[in-house]
Amino acid sequence: MRSPEIRIRAKPRLGELITAQKEAGLMNRGVRLNGGEKGGSPALVRDEGRENPTLGEAGIGHDLPSRSQTLAAVPEAEFESEVRESGVTV
Repeated sequence: MRSPEIRIRAKPRLGELITAQKEAGLMNRGVRLNGGEKGGSPALVRDEGRENPTLGEAGIGHDLPSRSQTLAAVPEAEFESEVRESGVTV
């Protein structure tokens, strides 16, 4: 297996792992806006009580998780077909 193929095949697996972490409640959500309903102003909330690193702390950029989760949702036969058509050596 060559490195471009490894990278292509790693993305859906990353998406599967991220989805599993979310479902198990193990995802550190980092900083997010909370509140702002009924005239109140939103506040930044940190998920600091968690031991798990955020995706950013793990070296995973902003767009990779969503792309990976999208690829993880593609049926395996369709994904394999796309990899073959892309010209990546299998």
